[in-house]
Amino acid sequence: MSSCLRLRLYSLKFSPGRGSERASGVRFPMWLGSPHKEDDRFIMPDLRFTIERSQLRGLGILTASVLALAAVGGRAQGLASLIGFGGGALVCLYALIAYLLAVTECTPAGIRTRGLGGPRRCSWSEVADISLRYGPRSVLIAVTTTHGRRFWLGAPVDGGVMRDPEIDRKLARIQAYWRWAAAEQESRT
Repeated sequence: MSSCLRLRLYSLKFSPGRGSERASGVRFPMWLGSPHKEDDRFIMPDLRFTIERSQLRGLGILTASVLALAAVGGRAQGLASLIGFGGGALVCLYALIAYLLAVTECTPAGIRTRGLGGPRRCSWSEVADISLRYGPRSVLIAVTTTHGRRFWLGAPVDGGVMRDPEIDRKLARIQAYWRWAAAEQESRT
């Protein structure tokens, strides 16, 4: 979806009966979720992202392979090989456990995530930007705060043995939720 089309989606006015509407008349993208009405305003359902099973499967296979190399290579090649493969196995095992527990939640109060870098959270009023960051072998979603601090979301991620072809769509859902929550907080003040 082009950025021009996305911008138009958020600024459309519409007549009742054509989709979802906030109290201010801004149209919700239907793929974001179905809002429900509470106290004369619309509430967006919370978003929750975790790592997909296919991604965990790829990381699990990599971890098992490195563990097997550590066991077999350590016996055949000696202590230096055992230390090298053992270190690699520990890193893979840490990543596997961290991604098993990885989660990102978007609520009206803010965004909360847990992943390789540990738990992070901030309110929507503190968010300055949410965008993709491209690394040498991975694509991550980064949140930049108004204080200049940056953190990566634990889920979704894309790259290496953890391919996620829908990361752009998931980013768009998180950005749409951020825009909705920021507009909702602004309308209350």
